[in-house]
Amino acid sequence: MGIEDFLAHEFKDMTDRIRSGFENNMRQREKNPFLPFKNTAIKKYMALGRSFDSQLGNRIQRIVFFLAREKYGTIGVPNITVLSLDDISNSITVTLYAIPLDLDRKWQNKSFNPFVQYVYVSRDLDEANIKRKLKIKKSCTELLTMTYTISSNPTTNKALATWKGRSYPVDLLTASLRDDPVRSIDALCVYEIKLGGNLDTKNAPSNAEEVLKNKNVFSFINNSHSYFATCYGECSQSVRRAMTEKECELLSPEEFWPTVLPEGLSYAQLIDLFQTQFTSSHIEEAIEAL
Repeated sequence: MGIEDFLAHEFKDMTDRIRSGFENNMRQREKNPFLPFKNTAIKKYMALGRSFDSQLGNRIQRIVFFLAREKYGTIGVPNITVLSLDDISNSITVTLYAIPLDLDRKWQNKSFNPFVQYVYVSRDLDEANIKRKLKIKKSCTELLTMTYTISSNPTTNKALATWKGRSYPVDLLTASLRDDPVRSIDALCVYEIKLGGNLDTKNAPSNAEEVLKNKNVFSFINNSHSYFATCYGECSQSVRRAMTEKECELLSPEEFWPTVLPEGLSYAQLIDLFQTQFTSSHIEEAIEAL
């Protein structure tokens, strides 16, 4: 599936979900005694605005994931990354697991979502466990795997000790892979992604802690980066200050998008494709008709 087809599918699904959830959203707002608007148009657009923003954020997250896989390959944007520390040899075994976005329905279980990414630390996970967590059938033959062992360091060991036996989600993790002399990780990036950068001040410290956590967890890879990235707009001063205090890397939209766009596709071209498919989906007309 090409980027144009993917965008068309995302906007159609987005339109369907906004339309199907509209009546329930309106009913819930009628129960709110603190919004006594008499103008139904105001109620409508308040309900639609919240729904639209939520859907748009989810869609852009999925678009970023799709683009990253076009750039790094399926296994280069894994669904599950398992980090296993060997205390005796002071080495870490990294195992990447990935499932195709177009996985045949016959392999899917309920709640299957190929866009999720998780990091598992020091967990004894066999292939059956991985398939269960990815919501795919035990007999599925489409699971991709890559294993790589590398020396650890005190910073990573301390970070992994905190997460031993646990897991956590990431917005995006990409790995540049090399095949000579054996397949290994040449570079690894983990992203905390926000749609816009002008975030509430109270969230800035927790966002910085999230970026710092990934910086420490993956510090055993020499060429590794943990970023706070925004899709549009400038970051607020509170976010910049929090990231600076934790010595975390921050990416503006102009810096972020080139890291995930496949070769031959510029940011300007992406926006043109996005806006063309957005218009073609007739989502604006669908919202006006509600």
